Amino acid sequence: VALEKRIPTQSGLGGGSADAATVLRLAGDGVAPRELRRLALECGADVPFSLVGGAALLTGVGERVESLPPLQGGAFVVAVLGEVRTAAAYALTEERDFSDGSRASRLAALLRAGLPPPPELMGSALEAAASRALPELSERRRRLERSLPGTVWAMTGSGGAFFSYQPDPDGAARVAQAAARALPGTPVRVVLPRAGEPGPVRPG
Repeated sequence: VALEKRIPTQSGLGGGSADAATVLRLAGDGVAPRELRRLALECGADVPFSLVGGAALLTGVGERVESLPPLQGGAFVVAVLGEVRTAAAYALTEERDFSDGSRASRLAALLRAGLPPPPELMGSALEAAASRALPELSERRRRLERSLPGTVWAMTGSGGAFFSYQPDPDGAARVAQAAARALPGTPVRVVLPRAGEPGPVRPG
């Protein structure tokens, strides 16, 4: 298997899980879907979702995947602010970091209704733990917020990428350019929620 890696590692973007799911798809021709899902879960908690992709609500340890309607427009600005090992983030998780799941349920309900969720509902409950694992993560986020007042940023997965949902791609491009200027050397991309390839963003 020859792999061209485009997703930054240790960024909470599910790149490793997507790799595993792709190999399972390639090697699993003729394997029953239920068995493929079992094998996916053995590879990692995020791999069953990566077999399906799209928008989804995950329950259990990630093995129960309920597909949801995707966002119908807008774009995401993704900025990789640091590398956080998933194991390190989980090791530093404290009881106070756990949520009751209501935020995810509200977000899923809005997607089912065809409505864009407010940015405040997006993000990861692992952000506090990720910041303990990589203390400079919080300062880099603050620099983003200072350079773009009013723009809401949320962390992906176990970190350390952050994203901002923008209602239209042109606005997302402007936010991405400002983010790239605020944090020189930081990988910044605009990603469309449906069709379209992510592309590099350069300041200026």
